[in-house]
Amino acid sequence: MLSAEDSSLVGIDVGIRDFACLSNKTKIGHPHVSEKWFKKLAWEQRKLARKKKFSKRWKKQAKRVINFHHHSQKPRCGGGRFEK
Repeated sequence: MLSAEDSSLVGIDVGIRDFACLSNKTKIGHPHVSEKWFKKLAWEQRKLARKKKFSKRWKKQAKRVINFHHHSQKPRCGGGRFEK
């Protein structure tokens, strides 16, 4: 049926860090995770770490981090905007 010389065949490996890695060394990024989200999440978590634990400002920032986690997992539903 298929010959070994057919160069149009490509193997696909589905992973966690990258959505898919093809046998021709092409990587397809995960649609829900990107560098932008990681950087923004790290920024919000650092802001949270600087607050005094269980203070009013800490609680507000904790809500922002939780909202960011929620929206970063579903970027098409809300686009990462924080809900108040």
